[in-house]
Amino acid sequence: MNSDTSYNDIMAHIIEVIENPEIVKVTYKHGVTMEERLNVVHEVCLDFFIATRLKLIIDVRLASQEMSPVEQTIFGKYLASREELNKVKVAIISNQAQNINQVITQESLALGHQIKHFNIEQQAVSWLKGIQQP
Repeated sequence: MNSDTSYNDIMAHIIEVIENPEIVKVTYKHGVTMEERLNVVHEVCLDFFIATRLKLIIDVRLASQEMSPVEQTIFGKYLASREELNKVKVAIISNQAQNINQVITQESLALGHQIKHFNIEQQAVSWLKGIQQP
């Protein structure tokens, strides 16, 4: 790694609490594989599951999908099967042209998760907090 490359530049994801302890944000960068996503779910469930209703922001604006449609279906069903994520509320932030979470979103919605897509982070935060948008 050269001196111009930071640790965050090579990380495929970053997990942070942005509204303590209410909202956890996962930012994906680069290519996102099934293994990477499984690791993130495991980390979130172990380290950040402190609320009775977990609220997540999944930011994929800098990511590219590297999961096949079959992997996405399996991953969506896996998310819905995790007891810790039973009442999760998820805001996905993506660019308008991106469609990398469509299959995962469909599977998770079908199995009971509350998910909504946004282009602006503040709108996502407001929705997670239950603040009505004008």
